[in-house]
Amino acid sequence: KFHRKMETGEVMACGGGGIAILLEALKNFPIKPVEIYYTNSAEVTGIYTGYVVGYASIAFQEV
Repeated sequence: KFHRKMETGEVMACGGGGIAILLEALKNFPIKPVEIYYTNSAEVTGIYTGYVVGYASIAFQEV
C-alpha cells in the first residue's frame, strides 16, 4: 500500500524505498507501529505557509 502511494505521488518520503521494503518484510510478523514523535517544519520554524515537511520516529512493538 505504501509503495503504491509512493508511485502515484500520493505520499513522498526520503528513503521511501527503504520504508516500503521494511513494511513489506514486517507484514507477516505480529507487530504494531508505535509513534515515538512527530513534528513538521512549520512547528519548528513557525512558518505555516508554503512547503511543509513532516518528520516522524516510529518503533515497531510486538503484539
